[in-house]
Amino acid sequence: MPLSLTLLRMALYPGARRFHNALQDPEKAQTQLLKTLVRDASQSLYGTEHSLRSTDDFFKLPIVNYEDLEPWIERQKRGEPALTTKRVLFYEKTSGSSGAAKYIPYTASLKSSFSRMFAAWAYDLLKHGPAFHGGKLYFSVSPNFDEQEVTEAGVPVGLEDDSDYLDGLLKTLFNRYFVNTQRFSRTRDPEQFKIQVIAALLNEPRLEIISVWNPSFLQILLKTASQYPDKIKVLLKRPEIPDILARSPVPWEEIWPQLKLISCWTRGAAKEKAAQLKSIFPKTMIQGKGLLATEAPLTIPMLAAGQNVCIPMLNEVFFEFEDSTGQILTLSQIKPNTTYSLIISQRGGFLRYRMGDRVKLHGSYLQCPGLDFLGRDSSVVDLVGEKLNSSFVEDCLASPPFTSYPSMVLIPLREPEHYRLLIETTQPSEALLELAEELEQRLSASYHYRHARRLGQLGPSQVLGVQGLDEDVARLWMERGGKWGDMKAKILQSLEFGRLYQDKANDKT
Repeated sequence: MPLSLTLLRMALYPGARRFHNALQDPEKAQTQLLKTLVRDASQSLYGTEHSLRSTDDFFKLPIVNYEDLEPWIERQKRGEPALTTKRVLFYEKTSGSSGAAKYIPYTASLKSSFSRMFAAWAYDLLKHGPAFHGGKLYFSVSPNFDEQEVTEAGVPVGLEDDSDYLDGLLKTLFNRYFVNTQRFSRTRDPEQFKIQVIAALLNEPRLEIISVWNPSFLQILLKTASQYPDKIKVLLKRPEIPDILARSPVPWEEIWPQLKLISCWTRGAAKEKAAQLKSIFPKTMIQGKGLLATEAPLTIPMLAAGQNVCIPMLNEVFFEFEDSTGQILTLSQIKPNTTYSLIISQRGGFLRYRMGDRVKLHGSYLQCPGLDFLGRDSSVVDLVGEKLNSSFVEDCLASPPFTSYPSMVLIPLREPEHYRLLIETTQPSEALLELAEELEQRLSASYHYRHARRLGQLGPSQVLGVQGLDEDVARLWMERGGKWGDMKAKILQSLEFGRLYQDKANDKT
């Protein structure tokens, strides 16, 4: 290992040591964290109204979702100490599975939670990962293509660059390794943004790590290199790249011969996209991300724990788990082979907050259990009572002939109510009629869907071939208030997404 990386690992060691010590006694770590969270929140308006003075009082607090906290967040945005008495540095804007955008207040403590998560991940990679040589790291930028927004109290919404999540010292240590994309993070045009990012990556022969959320985001960037060769060429500093890009298929490993790791989502609807990346970069390690939300860093993948084992950030987030009977358990109380709904409390003032994620135990490290992300709780779409679940839909499309298509999304549509499957293909609609019949047969395995069809409440499902599906989905996602880099990897889309899709279709007619 080069001396620079050895020194970096030494700098990361104290934080990694504290995290490992917490994993030796998870119950103690969670108890200490809970005392800190209660102390910090007790002076807030929310804490005062709920008589929060002790950890016993904490367990009397209501379990809430974003809609429950939204009035308090609006007060915080006006400058009141509603959820926290600490200064809010910025608000991160995110789009949920349905509904309007959410505003998550970030204090210095919450921001540091993300920074410490990154440090723990980086230390594990340097100690147990591939043999890095001090090359470049691309850390996904999630641009905001809207105008800069600020709250009534003058607090900014969003960061200019994802690396700004890192605390000062950590960012200073890693700055020399980051691909410089901050200079165009303010770009408002999506096409221009993609061109600039892929050009910056193409100019880095020593690129070693790519970290993105959705694997389709990286695939879109790769596709951009072929879509805009002339615009890309004028930005290139490596004269050999245009000739390499002109080959079919593009030998990406010749462009980045030192690429050793791609970090991205690999579970659920992202599984197929991650597998496609592996076929493009067969010599590169594809590491699945842990459970990370805008609200908090929840788990991180740890190579020291074994392949695909994600360990909870138990000294940053207090975890609670609800089982199928409604019983609320702590981390030390949960059992194997049981699915739980995740409830968290974090350093930014969100207490007993229902994440809407389903998890179960999977693996362990030291004395701490690992958590496996299974999917979303709120993954049911219901036009007329059919109650389609995302897991069921993914199963319906997980075998031939559907697996021959690289991208798919199922969209609920109204007037008349029906579902439309968009697939990435150049086949005409007439050629997809048999596929539509197969889709209908598989969806009809659901009793509620079949019942709605028989009653005439739902029309038959449709299949439509499109080109550039991933980009179309990303564009609609951003119009909902989401960011390209953290676009949800899902096949079954929400009712809100369906509405936006129909609005766009109507605008074209």
